[in-house]
Amino acid sequence: EMSYPRPFSYNYKNNGIASGFVVDKKNGLILTNKHVVTDGPIRAKAKFLRNEEVDLVPIFRDPTHDYAFFKFDPSKLTHTTLTEIKIN
Repeated sequence: EMSYPRPFSYNYKNNGIASGFVVDKKNGLILTNKHVVTDGPIRAKAKFLRNEEVDLVPIFRDPTHDYAFFKFDPSKLTHTTLTEIKIN
């Protein structure tokens, strides 16, 4: 779930829902699509099992390819056991 600031003159939604995958559970890294992590400010949360939510911080947006990363604090999840998809 994410929310973006927008100019008053624009007629489009400034929030949305996207998917991502935990690729590093120890460091709290989520891989998502490039368009999810905008050039400007963003407020984002990840929702896990049992509706646990954590705040996300954008840390990388690839300038050429369609991927980006968010970071979260894994210690904030108290009821979810994280699994990860390894990237080689």
